[in-house]
Formats: sequence, structure tokens, C-alpha cells
Amino acid sequence: MIRQDTISIGLSILAVSLLIFLGTFGADYMLRGLFSVALILSGLVLSRVTGGHDVDSDIEGREWRDIWIWVAGSLAVIFVTSSLVPRLGLGIDTKILSGEQIWLVPRMFGVLIAVAEEQFFRGFMANLFIARVGIALGIPFSGIFFAVYHAAVYGTSPGLLLFVAVSGMILTYAALKTGRVSTPMIAHVANNLMSGA
Repeated sequence: MIRQDTISIGLSILAVSLLIFLGTFGADYMLRGLFSVALILSGLVLSRVTGGHDVDSDIEGREWRDIWIWVAGSLAVIFVTSSLVPRLGLGIDTKILSGEQIWLVPRMFGVLIAVAEEQFFRGFMANLFIARVGIALGIPFSGIFFAVYHAAVYGTSPGLLLFVAVSGMILTYAALKTGRVSTPMIAHVANNLMSGA
């Protein structure tokens, strides 16, 4: 079971606060930000409705170490995947990822969307898949569902979709290994900040 903890709840509060700040940059950012907050709330509500809502408010020393080890491991796998996918002949067209020409706002949105996606996909969907079909199928289903969702953003680029599917699987695995939503949240936020998303 993947649980909420003080980190994931804190990051969710930060994400909602970013929405309020991004609203000062105009309606376009506010609309995209509202979608992210809808994902956060959907993940929390659906998790509670399906019985998967569990909060661990105490993070002990060993658990902190495990979180950071799995964050680093997840980022390493994501980096390796982004290097290997183009070698499979499945190019990653980064032109479709370019955003605004300013530096701060896209990164702030990258934090907001990373927290929202993890709250929904790992906090709710991964738990749902694993409860219904088991870990062996739940992890791949979670990654594939994550990739299908991203097709709306990335189109049907096979390289990008494979990259997102593998990233979704490793983030789900890391969440399972630590039992926390905060682990993939931190990794996803770090990935988005480093990539400039």
C-alpha cells in the first residue's frame, strides 16, 4: 500500500499555493494550474472512496534514508531511460516540450504538475491497480496508464511514450518500496526542475 505522509501532504499544499501564485501571471496559467489541483483532489478523494487512503504521519530515520535512496534511484533510471530510448530508434522530440521563454514560471508549473500527477497516479491509481491485479501487473499497468495520460501532452511519439511508461513504472516501484507517495513526488519534482518542465 502506498501511503500519504507529511511530505506528500506538504507538497500538495505547496502545489495549491503555487496555483494561487501562478494565477497572477494570467488566465492561461490559472487554467492549467486548476487542472493540476483537480488531479490532486481527485487522487485524494478517489483514494479515500476506494479504501486506499492511509496516512503515515511519522517518518523515522531509516524511512528518510529509504526515501532519498529511492528518489536517487528513480532519477537514475529515468536518466538512463532518457538516454537509451533514442538508441532504440524511437526519437524523443523535445521541440514539443518547449514552453514559455521565461525561466521561473515553467519550473513552478513543473512542480505543481509533478505533485498533482503523483498524487493521482501513485497515490490513487497505482494502489487501485495493485489491489485489483497484483504487483506484477499493477506496476506495468500504472506505467502504461501514465503514458496514455501523457499522450495528450506529447502526442503519439513512441520514444516519449516509452520513456513516460518506464518512468511511471519506476516511480510506482519506488513508491511501493518505501510505501510512500512522497518518494515519487520528490523524484518527479526534481526531474521536472532539472528538465526545465
